[in-house]
Amino acid sequence: MNTAPHAGEARDKLAADLKAVIRDAEELLKSSGEQAGDTYQSARARLASTLESAKSGLSTAQESLVARTKDIAQSTDEYVQANPWRSVGIAAVVGLAVGVLLGYGRD
Repeated sequence: MNTAPHAGEARDKLAADLKAVIRDAEELLKSSGEQAGDTYQSARARLASTLESAKSGLSTAQESLVARTKDIAQSTDEYVQANPWRSVGIAAVVGLAVGVLLGYGRD
């Protein structure tokens, strides 16, 4: 039951790490601007293209995640407003289950 927060933290850390890699690679590309050789220039162009693709993909994934989270929150809000007593019952059962599971962990 507690895997969702850890998954979210891991996803956030991965996104932050990817952004750092992109930032570092961009700095490397800027600082190595005048290197000689066609092979180097070709590799540099491929890296720049890959970086742009990664930034675009990260941005799209982030937008999708935010939109999905908003949709889920809205659906949950609508359900709770339409079924307040059922929601209270579900919350009570979940709370009881968590309490029982935590109680067994102390034995």
